[in-house]
Amino acid sequence: MAEFTVDNTVVQIPTDDEALAALLSSSHSEDDHDLINAVKPSAAQHKQTGSDLRQRNKATGSAQTSISDKPASPGQLARLIKDSPFIDTQSPMTAFEAFKIITLLPWTLFRIIVATPCALLVWLSVALLVWGHPINAPLPRWRRNFLHYWLRGWTMLLVRLGLHFFTMKVNGKENITEAYTVRPIVVFNHVSYLDGIILASVFAPTGIAKASVASMPFFGVATRALQFLFILRRGTTDEQNRHVFSGNPVEKIAERAVDSRYPLFIVAPEGTTKHRHCLLTFAKGAFAAGLPVMPVLLKYRSVRLNPGWGIVYTAWHFFRVCNQYVNHLEVDVLPIYRPSAEERQSPELYASNVRKLMGEALGAELSTHGIPQQQALKRNGIYVDWTGRFIRQRRLGQPTPTHVKAVAPLNHSKDS
Repeated sequence: MAEFTVDNTVVQIPTDDEALAALLSSSHSEDDHDLINAVKPSAAQHKQTGSDLRQRNKATGSAQTSISDKPASPGQLARLIKDSPFIDTQSPMTAFEAFKIITLLPWTLFRIIVATPCALLVWLSVALLVWGHPINAPLPRWRRNFLHYWLRGWTMLLVRLGLHFFTMKVNGKENITEAYTVRPIVVFNHVSYLDGIILASVFAPTGIAKASVASMPFFGVATRALQFLFILRRGTTDEQNRHVFSGNPVEKIAERAVDSRYPLFIVAPEGTTKHRHCLLTFAKGAFAAGLPVMPVLLKYRSVRLNPGWGIVYTAWHFFRVCNQYVNHLEVDVLPIYRPSAEERQSPELYASNVRKLMGEALGAELSTHGIPQQQALKRNGIYVDWTGRFIRQRRLGQPTPTHVKAVAPLNHSKDS
C-alpha cells in the first residue's frame, strides 16, 4: 500500500486487485477513456504556444509540461498511478548504492574527462561535415559513408567507456545486412534516454524526433546530420523551428525509408520511454505505408538500478547509471517482418501483430498505457523523488510540492 496527500485528501494506492476495485468504484471516472478526457487539454487550449507556457511557468515558479490547468481528482490520480509503467519506486537509493557512488566516483570523473573531448570532437567533425547542407536533401555519398562509420565508431566508444555498457551484445547482424537491400522501417522498444546513442552505435540510423531535439547542443547536431524528420507533438511544449518538416508524415516517412541515399529509418512506435518491462500502446505511423519492418529489441539487464526512463530526476538518474560497476545490454535484431495483404490494408492490425511479436520475443506484457497517461501524470505534477522511494505531487502553479506521504513503494515488476 502506498499513499499520498492531494489537497488535504489522503489517496491510498492498493497493491491488490480487490482493494483497487473498491477504490475505483468510488472514483468519478468510469473507465480510462473518461479519465484521460478529464485531464487532457481542450482543443482551444492546444492553441496556446509553448513560449506562453514557459512565461507562465517562470512567473508562477511551476513546471508544467502542458497547458491544461484542470486537476484530476484523487481517485483519478489513483487510477493513473496504479500499475503505471512511468513510475519507478523499485530502484531506490540504498546504502549499497551510496557506497558504489562513493567508491566509483574517481573512476566516473576519469571517464567524464576522457569522454568529454571525444564527444566534442565528434560534435565538431559532424557539424563541419553537414555545414551548409540542406537538411532535407541527401548527403553526397562520401559524406554519408564517412558519417556512418565515424558516428558508429565514436558512439560505440562512448557507450562502452562513458556508460559502462561493457557487455553490450548485438544478435541478428545478418538481418541488418539484409535491411540495406530491403529497406524496411526499423521499429524498437523505447526504454531509456540511452536508446539513441546505443542505436547510433549499431545502425547510425535516421528517424523521427520531437522538434526540440533539433536545437539540442550535441544530439541536435547528430540528428540533423543523420537527417531526422522533426515533428511537433500535440499537447506538449514543442516549439516550431526551421527544421520541422511540412507535409504528410506518413508519406514523408515512406519516402525517406525506401531511399537508399539516406540511412535506415528507425521509429519508436510507443512514442515515449517508460521504466517497466513492457510495451506501451503503438502508434500506427510506422505501419501506415505498409512497408516491411525490422523489429529491434533493447534488453537492458539490471539488478540494482533500472535504466528505464520514467518520471524521475533525469540528471540524477543518469549519474546513477554511470556509477554502476557494469551495465548490461543485449540488442536483438529480429528478421524482417513483411506484412500480409490484410495488414497492408489495416495499419492498426499490422501494428498490433508486430507489437505482439515483439512482446513475445521480449517476454514483456502489453500495457494499455501510452503517451496520454504519461502526459496526464505530468500535467498533475506527479513524480518520484530523488530517493526513488516516494511518489510526490507538485501542485500546479506553485514552485514546491504538496505534502506527500508514501508508506511503501508500488509493487511493480523490474526489467529482467
